Amino acid sequence: MRYGTRPTEAVKGRVNGQLKGRLATAVLALVLAGCGDSATTGPSLTTFAAGFSKDRVEFRQLGGDLARALGGAHSRTDAQLATELAHLSKRARVQADRLKRLDPPPAYKDIVNKLTTGLTAVALDLRRISRASIRNDAQTASDATHALIAHSARVKAADVAISKALQHSTTN
Repeated sequence: MRYGTRPTEAVKGRVNGQLKGRLATAVLALVLAGCGDSATTGPSLTTFAAGFSKDRVEFRQLGGDLARALGGAHSRTDAQLATELAHLSKRARVQADRLKRLDPPPAYKDIVNKLTTGLTAVALDLRRISRASIRNDAQTASDATHALIAHSARVKAADVAISKALQHSTTN
């Protein structure tokens, strides 16, 4: 059912439209960040850098998929969007788990932990938004969207820090 056929649906539609705009902001941070999949073992810088590089490619795919989901949100019902966000949440959790398997050199451990923690938080935020959408709980969806924006920024900051450090270490 689309919003606008009844007054209460029109209000929900406006609220959901605002949430979709906030989600789009979070997506931009995620698309610009990168991490993802790796089966890297060993603390060598070369091995870590190669694994992280692969992770970034896959994480950017997740960000792009989230951007596409939100870009087409106006043409989907809340239930359809909730299903898609739940799927993306699961993918983010899987990528966070893969990141945890990276074995970074000691100088990178703290920042990789921040990245993993941030990505796990993004996954939880997406799940909260999905569930709130199904329940038509605008307040919870709004709160989770604000958290998603903050967590996405933390993911991006950690990714940029790792990427810069790796770039610096490979050029020296």
